[in-house]
Amino acid sequence: MKKSNIFRFNQHNRLTFRAGWQRLSRVRKTIAVLSLIIWSTFCFIAGLSSDRSYLLILLVSGISMFVTYVTQRPPAAKDAELNDSMLANLSVQHDRLYIAGEVLPANVKKLVLGKDHDRGVAFIQLAWNNGDEWQFAIDEYQAVAEYLSRYAPQLNVVYE
Repeated sequence: MKKSNIFRFNQHNRLTFRAGWQRLSRVRKTIAVLSLIIWSTFCFIAGLSSDRSYLLILLVSGISMFVTYVTQRPPAAKDAELNDSMLANLSVQHDRLYIAGEVLPANVKKLVLGKDHDRGVAFIQLAWNNGDEWQFAIDEYQAVAEYLSRYAPQLNVVYE
């Protein structure tokens, strides 16, 4: 299970340029440098031509692609945080729902339970209360839906 906030950008999905460069293997560094040389050659040729309308686009796009290539984190096979069971982290005490030890505020009357097949996760989302979201394994979706309907009937669950 992984908690995030849908309204705040997750700043931990990129590396710094220095850390990204050090992370790259020798082959990937060579590919990056060769791509930079080819890009520089295209910029030089574009600067010599009489039509320089696309030079700015070429400069900005090349730099942004190079920086993105270096600072991108490698994809994780499966987030270790998603391996936690959502059912083990749900509880109801005194008609209040607790998710991973956090109590939902009393003013929360509605939550979203959805699936994202592209990422392979399911989620509980409080879009109306600071945008908290808990992601969990998509296999547990049906069991979580049954738990919420059985033990938290006071909540209006929007199925997405």
